[in-house]
Amino acid sequence: MNRLAITCLMTEMALVAFSACARSRPVFEPSYAEPPVQISRQVAAPTVAPPLLPPDANAAESAPALPAAETLLALVEAANALTLEEIEKLALANNPTLLQAQAHINGHKGTRTQAGLRPNPRIGYQHNEAGNNGRGGQQGMYVAQEFIRGGKRELEQRAATHAVQAAEYRKSAQQYRVKTAVRTAFYDVLIAQQTIALAEELLRMSQQAIETTEALLRGGQVTRVDLLQARVEKYHAEIASERARNRYLADWERLVSVVGVPDLVPTKLVGSLVIEDNQLDRERILQNILLTSPELTAAHYQVDRARIVVERMRVEPVPDVDVQTGVQFDYSTNNTIANVQIEMPWAVRNYNQGNVMKAQAAFTSAQREVERVELDLRRRFAVTFERYANATSQVDRYQASILPAAKESLKLLSDAYRTEGRIDFVRLLFAQKTNFQAQMDYLGALRDWWSARLQIDGLLLTDGLASPVSGVKGQTR
Repeated sequence: MNRLAITCLMTEMALVAFSACARSRPVFEPSYAEPPVQISRQVAAPTVAPPLLPPDANAAESAPALPAAETLLALVEAANALTLEEIEKLALANNPTLLQAQAHINGHKGTRTQAGLRPNPRIGYQHNEAGNNGRGGQQGMYVAQEFIRGGKRELEQRAATHAVQAAEYRKSAQQYRVKTAVRTAFYDVLIAQQTIALAEELLRMSQQAIETTEALLRGGQVTRVDLLQARVEKYHAEIASERARNRYLADWERLVSVVGVPDLVPTKLVGSLVIEDNQLDRERILQNILLTSPELTAAHYQVDRARIVVERMRVEPVPDVDVQTGVQFDYSTNNTIANVQIEMPWAVRNYNQGNVMKAQAAFTSAQREVERVELDLRRRFAVTFERYANATSQVDRYQASILPAAKESLKLLSDAYRTEGRIDFVRLLFAQKTNFQAQMDYLGALRDWWSARLQIDGLLLTDGLASPVSGVKGQTR
């Protein structure tokens, strides 16, 4: 049998033998200087409704793909008007935070893959007793392999799996943020369009009032004071028109920023501001948010991950076995010899106490994070629902009483002034201003209503350009 065959045979026998050794129970159990904190409560993730996009790789792959960003931009540039659905598609294809969230998921998946890989074998060259009796001594090759024990790789994979799931729900939360921000900005622009139209109508009416007053002044029916007052109201209308346009440009900039296409030129938006629903049930909505919030679900997965990391740190003292076997030729005796070497750490002082303590602290922090997120959701809900309730009451009052009364009052005074001249011109200007202000306040109430309602529908997730949280890094070897 040649030397190469002997080498291969010895190597294979050694690896088989010590693979069995590596699967056996540890020779001893380390004793801690201080007893570790015992964790008795297991926190499991609640049952939740599916997020906007399911955190399942297969489901995500089977979902219909969005059109390419270039295709969407071409469609937008060719359109004379945009709908909310078109704007949302553009945002999902261009908002950078969604790509960041997916990158975090891929990073945790890489950690999970790496945790499941076995250590690579090592090969090398050995040369002993060089120059002994003027000869070449013992020379040959060796093969070494490290065997991981204590279930460390399995625990690291489980921890990484929970990190992946948490990252997937954080991406779902980011999708809610983007959609809520896009929808809110869309309705803000829609209302800004209405405000511009209203301000231009007021400016047109103010110009007509000046022309009418000048004609009445020539007939001696009004005084110059009335004309000056009409001009002042026109100046106010010009200021209102300018402010409405500035507000529109600001709202449009906010919209295209969260969409991720800052160079998109202002385009007419098509949508309805009509509100057709009843007052929401406060407690039912709150419980639904607490049950389906991806923020809260991600926090629960982080608790599970932290618990597994504690288990992983506790098995760290279980020694890994390093086996090395090789074949050499002794030039002094012309004999072929084999050698086997087994090595493992001897845990006499370091039982990984510090890392266990650190992991337990992280587990406690993760548990408290679940409580913090839930309390924060309740706080944000209280503020948002108050805005929603107030806006609902205001919109109802304006639609039912204020707007009809202001419109009717202005019509009666305008008819009387044009036909009979029986009223003071100042009263007519005041009625005109009151009607305009009532409509402006109504649009403001609509703005508040849509903002609050969309935040509630979006599970209180609003900032579409907030950086997605990456979470705690997975344990790697």
